Amino acid sequence: MANSALWAREICTFYNKIVLQEFIARSGTSPVAIDLDNFSLRSEGLRERFNLVDIVTTDTLLDRARTIRATANRNATYRGFNSRMTSQLSGRVFVFLTELMVFLPRDLGEVQPFSAPALRVLELRGDARQPSHAPVSLHTLMSILLTPDCLRDLTLKRVVNTESPSPTLCDRQQAAPLKLTTFNCLTFDERIIEAVPLVVLNELPLVFID
Repeated sequence: MANSALWAREICTFYNKIVLQEFIARSGTSPVAIDLDNFSLRSEGLRERFNLVDIVTTDTLLDRARTIRATANRNATYRGFNSRMTSQLSGRVFVFLTELMVFLPRDLGEVQPFSAPALRVLELRGDARQPSHAPVSLHTLMSILLTPDCLRDLTLKRVVNTESPSPTLCDRQQAAPLKLTTFNCLTFDERIIEAVPLVVLNELPLVFID
């Protein structure tokens, strides 16, 4: 088990199909680190292989994910972009996930609620120029934040549609205060402080990022 856990942590170390498949095979059923940022970094100087991201983001591996990192939009140098990320997050139950740091482009549609009870770090970034174009509704955000009791770090940047309908009074009453250590947000995302009373920040310094 210990050896499989080591392989599972390193599956995105090499930008090579044969090596990637070997690491996945040796990871067994251990929770995996899907680090597409590192995947892209490791591809520097290599020929782009379009199917490698698909191999490392299968439903089977996502169900076993302990961390998911894919923090950049599609561009000429970033090879970790996953055009299916929005749909793959939606409706999924992440049993092992402790860290989710992803970029969600506005043109890939709206994220539906998902569950990650072990989540400690949540960073959602997007490219919406106005609230109505953001891919995460207040209802979805509320649903995500209702689940993890251990969430400590929350970053939201141009990703929350604060013009979407607010959660119901019943939903708000069921929500327990978050015990965050950091909360970073940008522009219209900061409106969630009023729109979602779930985010109760006791003596927590807010950081509004540009």
